[in-house]
Amino acid sequence: MKYIAIWEYDPKDLDAVQAKWKKLGEVRKKKPGLFPKSLSKAYVMFDGTAGFQLYEADSADQISGMVAYYTPEVEFRFTPITELKEAAAAYEKLK
Repeated sequence: MKYIAIWEYDPKDLDAVQAKWKKLGEVRKKKPGLFPKSLSKAYVMFDGTAGFQLYEADSADQISGMVAYYTPEVEFRFTPITELKEAAAAYEKLK
């Protein structure tokens, strides 16, 4: 399933968040399947310390792995997403 992950952190934790982000690739190589697959680049919002990225996860464990890795500095919200054409087709089936 595909997700949009929106995250936010306290500005005082920026150094810790950056350190974890820099090591993420190394952790992904050592523990494949621990995290969801990235489908996009990571984007930041200039109105604060929030950002988002698109992911694909095979299991809830992958989402839990990502959240646990960045805890306690980062708060996440993972929301399932789908393409509009798929949502429209599902709606048509319900009629």
